[in-house]
Amino acid sequence: MCSAIKNHYILNFTYAEKPRTANPYAFIFRLGVWYVLCDEKGVLKTFTFEKISNLDVLEQTFSPENEKLAQIKENKNHWFSSAPVEAILRLSITATAYLNHKQFFIKQKITKKDEKFAYLSVTAAFEDEILNFAKLYLPYVKIIEPANLQSKFEKILQDYLEKSANATNTDGKIS
Repeated sequence: MCSAIKNHYILNFTYAEKPRTANPYAFIFRLGVWYVLCDEKGVLKTFTFEKISNLDVLEQTFSPENEKLAQIKENKNHWFSSAPVEAILRLSITATAYLNHKQFFIKQKITKKDEKFAYLSVTAAFEDEILNFAKLYLPYVKIIEPANLQSKFEKILQDYLEKSANATNTDGKIS
């Protein structure tokens, strides 16, 4: 795979039970998981490496596009989507210190601040990025917009609490 990326060989593989042909640009290691960043039909996508099967490195090569290389360089978190999600998050002021040290989203900007809260405008490749951020910074974050994303978040938390309660035996041990 490294050779395919370095030498710009086109890949054929199966992903999500679908045959794919893609131009590999980079390996990405994020939160303990390896991904391969590819251009598939003109769109940059990240594929979880462990979910790739039937990998075939073709002898055919491609020329990396300068526009794609610039897009990769600009996007520090390496998630790509043709339909990004925009959201407004309300953060406890204590959680904002972490935002100065790490780029969590494609775009993130504090738009308003008061004594208790900061409001963060974000653009993410997928809803799950926002939901995972909210899980990471629970209880210091609330999704203000879109409202349906906060509802999804609350459902995830409610399901977790119900499963957790059901998994606890009467003696207090987790089964």
